[in-house]
Amino acid sequence: MITREQLRAARALLHIEQAELARRAQVSVVTIRRIEAADVVTRVAPAKLEAVRRALEEAGIEFIPNGVARRANGAEQAALFRGPSSDQHPQCRPAARSERHDRGGSV
Repeated sequence: MITREQLRAARALLHIEQAELARRAQVSVVTIRRIEAADVVTRVAPAKLEAVRRALEEAGIEFIPNGVARRANGAEQAALFRGPSSDQHPQCRPAARSERHDRGGSV
């Protein structure tokens, strides 16, 4: 699943507020706040968490172990931190690199 650190880092890389991410993911601002709070697993429905992850990926965010990366205009920005790896949460792990190539995405 997306960690709160990944969500905050992704929003920082995209320069968007909670309200804008909520609009893009079609969830409430309260949902974004809950994800950014502790104990996400019991407080946010999996479908809403998936919608947020998808909205961030559509905006150019790639979830990587211990952080997030953003590709824009041929450059890559990354935010890395110490914390649980996204590999521990397979339901929110990004597609494998070969799958992204098949869909026409960048690596």
